[in-house]
Formats: sequence, structure tokens, C-alpha cells
Amino acid sequence: MASAETPRDIFNSEVLLVLMPCDRSNDFIHRVTDNYPGISVRWFNVAASDGKLIGCDDIPVEVWEGVTMLCTYQLPKAELLPGLKFAQLTSACSDQCD
Repeated sequence: MASAETPRDIFNSEVLLVLMPCDRSNDFIHRVTDNYPGISVRWFNVAASDGKLIGCDDIPVEVWEGVTMLCTYQLPKAELLPGLKFAQLTSACSDQCD
């Protein structure tokens, strides 16, 4: 029987943006890029120095450029991600946020 594994090159030229309230996880990034060569992973720490979370509108525009995959706690405006193909929300009830 043939294997149902995902081809390793399926994410070539994809750009994953991870928006998390913590410092960049090099271990996570290396595991993703080792398993899927060609994918680019960006990490943006959304924790502000006052303990609050940085909103999507306050993230620099260049962070969003070319992003095709997103992992976040809140969805940004669609205009920021014209090439978005996939979004993974990290929190339940995200559909209840304004």
C-alpha cells in the first residue's frame, strides 16, 4: 500500500507567520524547515512590554509581506494578507472578537 505522507516539498515558496506572545522558538522553526525545505518561517512576538498584546494593526507592514500561512490568536484585516491560503487560530472563541 502506498504511503499517505505529505510530500516534503508541498510548502515550497510558502511563508508562515507565527504571531505569539513569546520569544521566537528556534527549535520549532528548525523542525518545520527541516521537515519542509523551502518554507520560510517568520516569528513576531506580540507581547508588549506592559504585558498587553500587540494588536494586528500595530504590527509593522513589512511583517505581513508575502505571508501565505498564519498562526495567530486573532485574525488581521484581510487587506494585510492578500496571498493568505491557511490560518490556524491558537484560541477558542476567536470568532467572538471584534
